[in-house]
Amino acid sequence: VNTFAANLHLHPSTETRTLIIADEVHNYTSPLFQKVLNQGFQWRLGLTATLEVSNLRLSVLRNYFGREPIYKYGYSRAIQEGVVSKFDALLVRVEMPSNQLNRYYALSQYARQLRERISRLANVDFEAEDIETRLNELKEKNICKGDIQTLESTMDELDDVLLATESKALAISRICRLINGRGNTIVFSDSVARAEQTKTIFSERSVRSEIIKASVPGYLRQSYLNQLKTRTIKAVISPKALD
Repeated sequence: VNTFAANLHLHPSTETRTLIIADEVHNYTSPLFQKVLNQGFQWRLGLTATLEVSNLRLSVLRNYFGREPIYKYGYSRAIQEGVVSKFDALLVRVEMPSNQLNRYYALSQYARQLRERISRLANVDFEAEDIETRLNELKEKNICKGDIQTLESTMDELDDVLLATESKALAISRICRLINGRGNTIVFSDSVARAEQTKTIFSERSVRSEIIKASVPGYLRQSYLNQLKTRTIKAVISPKALD
């Protein structure tokens, strides 16, 4: 995706009948990856299992693919059909640095004020499942368009604050003893850099682990998973998804 986004000359022309299959299409809403969504593709298929409506970027995909998702499989249905494995949630409280925490609170308050203003002026319910569709319709009609765009950028800033904070590293260090004791642990990170950081923290605390990322070949992935089963290593770390 990086290569395709950075080299527009590789994109097909409108005269070439071409199909694009965009896997993990939720990643294509960033300013860089949106460049992949070229109008030259006459047939378009987007796939994702982690489409977050709350990030206010679904309109990018809706505008490009021309409609709502043609197939949805929700979490509630997955639970009913026994697709989702049982799990225990462990909450680890960590403190953000004061400057980041203050910035996060300020942005959160501003986002709340924007939502309240949009809700009051346009009569929308931000708890509704179709809120993304409703906001996109309002922007197309130039109703509260400026407020909605400001809300989108504010939510992006909130994401940036969370990505920059070192509180995640602190949380990782606090669960090392638990992982070392039980093993058979799969850790998902939000980036390759965070996966590398996690492995370093584990190593410093004598937790043996390996990273499975895109560049790791299949035979080595299988080796890591076998080592995980036999507890030769205690954890496998994977950026975003393990496929």
